[in-house]
Amino acid sequence: MNFKVKIIVMLVAIILSFLLFNLMTSSNSVELMKVGHQAGQEIIANYLARTAPSSPPSLPLHI
Repeated sequence: MNFKVKIIVMLVAIILSFLLFNLMTSSNSVELMKVGHQAGQEIIANYLARTAPSSPPSLPLHI
């Protein structure tokens, strides 16, 4: 095989692998990632709500 043929074969393999990988990742897997991200955000929000001070300290006002 000469160099041009090797390059063409390599480009075809890269394009096919990219297209086939995109077909393998269905919308279900994308939806699972979104659900996991949302659950992570809720866990962080719950933790911050528990550890946050109940009320900020008030400063005396001098007029």
